[in-house]
Amino acid sequence: MASLSMSKGPKPEQSKSFTPTAAGSTVTPDAGFTLASVVVNGDADLISANIKAGITLFGIAGNSNVVDTSSGTATAAQILSGLKAWVDGVEITGSIASKGAATYTPGTSNQTIAAGQYLSGVQTISGDADLVAANIAEGISLFGISGTHGAFLAGTNIIAASDNAVSNNIGYGVYTKKKEAQIKKAGTYRISFQLATGNEAYFAKARIYKNGTAVGTLRTTYSTTWVEYTEDITFTLNDYCQLYLCSEYDGTDSLTRFFRIGISLIYAIPIITM
Repeated sequence: MASLSMSKGPKPEQSKSFTPTAAGSTVTPDAGFTLASVVVNGDADLISANIKAGITLFGIAGNSNVVDTSSGTATAAQILSGLKAWVDGVEITGSIASKGAATYTPGTSNQTIAAGQYLSGVQTISGDADLVAANIAEGISLFGISGTHGAFLAGTNIIAASDNAVSNNIGYGVYTKKKEAQIKKAGTYRISFQLATGNEAYFAKARIYKNGTAVGTLRTTYSTTWVEYTEDITFTLNDYCQLYLCSEYDGTDSLTRFFRIGISLIYAIPIITM
């Protein structure tokens, strides 16, 4: 009896395509088929200009201009004029004006460097070596400097004097005005006086005052012979230069004389003895 054998023929072929993914892909034929071809889909947008900077996608490096701008907060008023920036996906053109180097010479009115601009150059405020008190008229303040031109300077030329001796016997730290002169021209004056005590067991004190306020150095002596003191003090027009005395105890004398005012010029002001 004859036998019949069946032989298997080749499987039909099929083609497949796929789109790349981040995870990668494995392409297999369907059951009963073999793969004749595999098509990997391309994308015309797979170019550097569409890939984030720092990323390489399928061998294509990202463009340095492709960045995440979502964190940007700048505004046009915070960016120099003519410059561009991207803020949260939007192109911003700056509007801040730029100011180059400039020099300003002080005058009678204020000069202002306006806000809201970028100083791209050095801004120089001119100085002048002649801006000193001696070059500014007395009584005038120029840029915070009080003028002394024409004002008196301390010196040894005595322009006012009250030489008679006067005393104070009110003690316990009480200061009493004994001599006074009104200043008729601003300047620095050399003030001198002599001081003595009536009893060497007790001190005598004296001090120069200006308009009732102590300004001079406190002088103290236990000497019954005259001791002279000198110091330079600055006064303005119509100030009072005053000499105050103090005794240690009631009934003990502090004495002063030769209250004198000196400058470098000849000028006279009245002395009033108190």
